[in-house]
Amino acid sequence: MLSCKVSDDIKLAVPRPEIDGPKLFKLLDGQREYFEYYLPWLKLTKVVDDEIEFLQMTNRHMGKNDSLNLIIWYQNEIAGMISFNHFDHLRASADIGYWLGKKFQGKKL
Repeated sequence: MLSCKVSDDIKLAVPRPEIDGPKLFKLLDGQREYFEYYLPWLKLTKVVDDEIEFLQMTNRHMGKNDSLNLIIWYQNEIAGMISFNHFDHLRASADIGYWLGKKFQGKKL
């Protein structure tokens, strides 16, 4: 796994679609009503294969320097994702978004 250690508890990692997709889908699907308000694209993620395809797409975008999507791991458990999108290389800016499963929110580190 290609990852970056943020702290003893947190690391960020490039998605491994076939390995991480089912875990991300389970985390999202288990809290679908909560997340659909914040993540409107979740309505299109109906089965595990949809999540796997999404992660494959994000990795292709990373390869083209279009965006960067990383999995947030907390104590070796998938906690959510962070993304850097809409890179504007002239202004050196990007949109940043993230989501965390409910049980991972509000942690003091």
